[in-house]
Amino acid sequence: MSVFSLPDSREDRVLRLLGIIGEGICTDLIFSPEQLQTLLCSHASRLFEFRQFNLSAEQSVMLARKTDLNGLWYCPVQDKGLLLLDYLQHHNGRRTLGAFCNQFGFDDAWENIVTFLCQCTYPLFEEAVIDQHNIHHRDSHVNALLARANVNSLTIIIDPYLFHHSDECEPIVEALRNGSFVPHKLCLYFDTYDLFRDEDIEAFETVLDELFGAMSSSECQLKELDMQLELAQLTSTAGVFEQHLIDMLEENTSLETLTIESTAGPLQFPAMRVLESAAKHPRLRKIVFLPPYGRNPPPIDQSDLFQMWHRTNLSHSIQFGDSRKVRLQEGCRVATKFEVEKWQDFVFYDRFELLRQMEDENVRCHMLVVALASHSSNPQRVYSLLSRNQDVFAK
Repeated sequence: MSVFSLPDSREDRVLRLLGIIGEGICTDLIFSPEQLQTLLCSHASRLFEFRQFNLSAEQSVMLARKTDLNGLWYCPVQDKGLLLLDYLQHHNGRRTLGAFCNQFGFDDAWENIVTFLCQCTYPLFEEAVIDQHNIHHRDSHVNALLARANVNSLTIIIDPYLFHHSDECEPIVEALRNGSFVPHKLCLYFDTYDLFRDEDIEAFETVLDELFGAMSSSECQLKELDMQLELAQLTSTAGVFEQHLIDMLEENTSLETLTIESTAGPLQFPAMRVLESAAKHPRLRKIVFLPPYGRNPPPIDQSDLFQMWHRTNLSHSIQFGDSRKVRLQEGCRVATKFEVEKWQDFVFYDRFELLRQMEDENVRCHMLVVALASHSSNPQRVYSLLSRNQDVFAK
C-alpha cells in the first residue's frame, strides 16, 4: 500500500490499475474492502481507474460508497451484483454515479444492474456504455433494457462490422425510431481498430443508415447526439458521415445539442454544410466541435464563411471541448485546455463584435454592461469588450 500513498505529482492525479492476465480473463482485485477504503480516502483529489478486475461483492459496494464508479471498466462482480444492487437501492440516496461499463466476460451482474436501471426512479448513472469490442457474449435482450434504462446518456463504442453482422443493437435503433428511448443523450464512437477496414465505406453506410434513419423519424425524442470519429482513421468515409448527418438533420425535430468530435475532412470545424443544416433545424441550438488542431483563429475583423454564419444565426451557440475519456483511455491526442479556450474566446469576440454595429446607443450600452457583468471573472474578455467599445465611453 505504501506506493499508493505517495503524493501526487503536479500533473498526474489519475491512477490506473489494469487486472487483465489473458484474453477474456481477469484477475482478482487484491485489496480488501478496508484497504480499498484507505486507498480511496488517502488522496481526495486523486482519480482511480480499475480495469478488468474480478470484484467481490464487498469490494463493489466499497467502490460505490467512496467513488462515483466512473473509473470502473469491464469488471465482473461476484454474487451477480446483488449486494451492490441492495446498496444502490437502499443506501445511495438519489446520487447519480458516473459511467457504467461492466460487460467484460458478461457476468450476470451486468444484466441484473441494467434491469434495475429500468426500474429506478432517477438517473442512477450518468452514462451506460456498450463496447462492441469487449463483449464476449452478445444479447439483444440486454440492449433492449438499456434503451429503457434511467441513465442520462447511452454510449455505444461501435465496430461497424460487428454492428452490421449482429442484431444486438436493433432494439436501440427501434427505440430511437419510435420515441421510447429513455436516455436523453446518445454518444456514438466509431472505430474498427483496423486502418484498412476504416476505409470500407459500405460497412459504415450500413450503420449510419440504421442509426440516422431512426433519428430521422418524426417520433424520435433524442435531445443530444455526440459523434466521435477521431479514433477511426477516416478519410474517404468522412464524406459519408457528413451526408448522412445532414440528411438526418433535415428530418429530425428533437435534437437540441450536437457534438462532433472529429478532425477528419468535412466534419472538422467549421463544417459549414452541417452548420447550414443546423440553422434550419427547429430546436438544435448548441453545436460543439473539437478545436482545429494546429490552427489559430482568424482575425476578428475578417469575415469568412463561418463568421458570417455566426453573426447571422444569433440563437445558436458554438462551443469547443476536449474529447471524452474514451480517447484518453486509448492514448489518443486530446486538445489542450489552451486550445479549447483560444477557440472559445474567438467565437465570443466574434459574436460581440456585433456590438460595434448597433445604431441604438442605449441598446448598445445596455448590452455592453450585461456582457461585462457576465464575464467579469475573465479579465481577457473584459479587456477586449472595453478596448473595442471605447467610443461608447467617449460620448
